[in-house]
Amino acid sequence: MLRWRGALCCVGAFGWLGLWQGGRYRRRQRCLEDWLFALGEAERLLCDLGMPTSAALRRMAERERLGEMMDRCLRAVQRGEALSPTWSAALGEAAFPLAEADLRPLEEVGAVLGRFDGEQQRRVLRHACAVLSQAREEAAQEDKRLGRMWPALGFGAGVLLTVLLY
Repeated sequence: MLRWRGALCCVGAFGWLGLWQGGRYRRRQRCLEDWLFALGEAERLLCDLGMPTSAALRRMAERERLGEMMDRCLRAVQRGEALSPTWSAALGEAAFPLAEADLRPLEEVGAVLGRFDGEQQRRVLRHACAVLSQAREEAAQEDKRLGRMWPALGFGAGVLLTVLLY
């Protein structure tokens, strides 16, 4: 009986690791979708409607994955601090499942939000959206290709370990 429990634990542990690794691709894709929505809303609010930066940050904070970072930036803006250093610090400390290439355009966004005219902000926001859209497409392809491979490898490794041990 104890052998069966050990075998189930091996298969379950490796299977869980495979599922977790496979889920990283979906988490990255969802995070990119949240950023695309938030940046689109920021462009609409800041450039089209001419609303203040705090209103755009408040709207961006409604996305669950971005809420903590945007709340931190919003508090800094309300205290009268510059947004750019707070944005960079919050972006660096946030646990977004994004690659370095995904974070670069977001750094650029933080450098111009609330500092330049609407057209400059629109240009940077659209560029960031274009780069993140491309990254989202790549993430969707990776998820399709590798999202099923990792769970299969995990469960397969668990079964192989069980066979080797018993």
